[in-house]
Formats: sequence, structure tokens, C-alpha cells
Amino acid sequence: MPNKQWHPVFVTALKEALVDAPPGQVEIQAEVALSSRPLDVDVIIIKKKADIALNHPVARVFRRYNLFEFKSPVDYLEANDFDKGLALVRLYKVIEHPEALLLDDFTLTLVSSSHPRAMMEMLNARQLKVQAGVPAAGIYQVKGEMFVVQVVVINELEDPEVLYPFAPFITGQRRKETQATVLLLKKFLQDPSNPYRKDLAEFTIENELVLPEEMEEVQQIMYSPEERQRMKEIFNKSPIMQEWLKEWSEQAKIEGLAKGRAEGAREGKIEKAQDAICTYLKIKYAPLAPEWLAKVREINNLELLDAMLVRLFQAATKEEAQAVIAQALEKANVSSST
Repeated sequence: MPNKQWHPVFVTALKEALVDAPPGQVEIQAEVALSSRPLDVDVIIIKKKADIALNHPVARVFRRYNLFEFKSPVDYLEANDFDKGLALVRLYKVIEHPEALLLDDFTLTLVSSSHPRAMMEMLNARQLKVQAGVPAAGIYQVKGEMFVVQVVVINELEDPEVLYPFAPFITGQRRKETQATVLLLKKFLQDPSNPYRKDLAEFTIENELVLPEEMEEVQQIMYSPEERQRMKEIFNKSPIMQEWLKEWSEQAKIEGLAKGRAEGAREGKIEKAQDAICTYLKIKYAPLAPEWLAKVREINNLELLDAMLVRLFQAATKEEAQAVIAQALEKANVSSST
């Protein structure tokens, strides 16, 4: 997805991150024209009243005018983006606030999902001091410029309460991605009237950025019928999530059977467990080789099938899933031969 298409999502994430600001004290300008000619930049400007403090670590350094340039999860900050950001701040000052004598009222925040190694090497070559973890993990303050400059690396943010608005932007960090996504969906369920959480939750689900194991955690925190209904309403926009809801219900039945429920014959329970696993594999790894499903049908041990389903939820790649199936089949064969 191109950077331009991520732009409104990032603006929504910023609005949720700054949701604690008093009404009328923060203004976010999502589209700012700095030239009559098109500039290949995604500039966001946040205006803040001088006498208020904001809680989110990204906003701790904010002054009156705060410029953001961000990169989508499939893009990255290049070394030259630093100089481009500095130029944009000065251009904004000249065009919008020519009366300003100093740059004390301006800040620049450069945002990337991944660590901008080339940019950091350039800053080091210029002998600019970079303070890591100020004011929180994942945020780097650059000292030596005429105004405040910080670099935010989303993948390195640690506190889930800080990270969850940016859940769609996390890359290559499965634990963080799951934790942040589950917290985002949980907060949406707690306050479905919040338009920012609603938009972020819908974007995450519609673009299939949420994983089956994350949905299992969400199901566990949805206590009321109202919360379940809210989530089903946004799941209706994603065919794969509709399939997952059916699969989750089937899995819940299987887990109940595995704990000793007596109804039905054991053969029926085994068949249901096999059906659930095959359905999950078809959804998660389609198109799927028929050999996978045939191997699942060869396993007739209910306990092995239950453990296998849990391990498949935890598998991060197709290769790991194949290994889970092979190991379960091997254990089944050993058990039947003894």
C-alpha cells in the first residue's frame, strides 16, 4: 500500500494518541500546501496551545507548531529525509509565520516503522548528539539543531498504552503486534463511540492485519453480548474474519469436549477436531496442498489434535505449520505402534 494511502491512517493514529488533549487545545492539519508545486512529502502539522502538556511520549516535546513526516510500514526514512524535514520546517515558517524571529515554537518529528540506520549514521558523522529513549523507548532526540527534532521508531516503542494507536504500522514484531492490536480492539469495544478507535479497528480488520491468535485473545475479553455484537459488525466487512469467527466457535466446542464433556461418541469428537484444524489451515494458508489435510485426517488422537491446534495458532510461517503437522503425525504413529 503506497505511503499516500497510509497517510489518513497515521493521522487517525495521532488523533487517538492525543485524545487526552482538552477540547480546542490541539489542531491537526492533515494536508498542508507548502508550495505551488507538488512536493513528494506527507507533512502533518499539529498546532498546540502553549500552556498545555500532553501525556503521550511522542507529544512531550511539542511546542506551538509541530511538523510530522512519516513513512508507511513498507517504506523507510532515508538519510536525506532528515535534511528534507529541516527544510520543510523552515519553509512552513517562511510561508505561514514570516513574523517569527526564532524557531523556538517549532518541532520536527520523523516517523518510521523500522530503525533508520542510514540516517543515524549520517547524524553521527555530523557529530550531532542523539539521545535514545528520551522521553521513552523508541524515541530519539537530536541535539544541535535550531529547533527540536525527534525520530520515532514505531517498532521500538515498548509501552502498549503508547503503542496501540500505531498498531497497524508495526512490522516484524509479532509479540508487539499482537499485544498492541488486542489492546486497540479491546479499547474500541470499551468505547465504540470513539471514532478514531473505530476507524483504526476497521482498517486493521479490513486489511487483514489481525492474526487468528489475536482474535482468540479478543474473544476472551469480550464478556458481554453487546461487545460481541460490536465486533461482529466490523468483522462482516472481512470475509476471512467471518470464517475465523466460525472457526473460533468450533474450536471452543472442541476445547470443551477435550476437558471431559461426555456428549457424543469419541469418534465424533475426533472428526470435529480434524474438521476445525482443516478449516483453519484452509483459511490461513490457502491455497493449501491436499497432502496437509490428508495428514491431519490420519491423526485419531483427540489430545494430539487439541495440542496441534494450539501450536498451529502459534506458528508464524507456513514452514512452522508444516513442522507442527509432521510432529503430530509422528507422535500419532508412535502411539499407535506401541
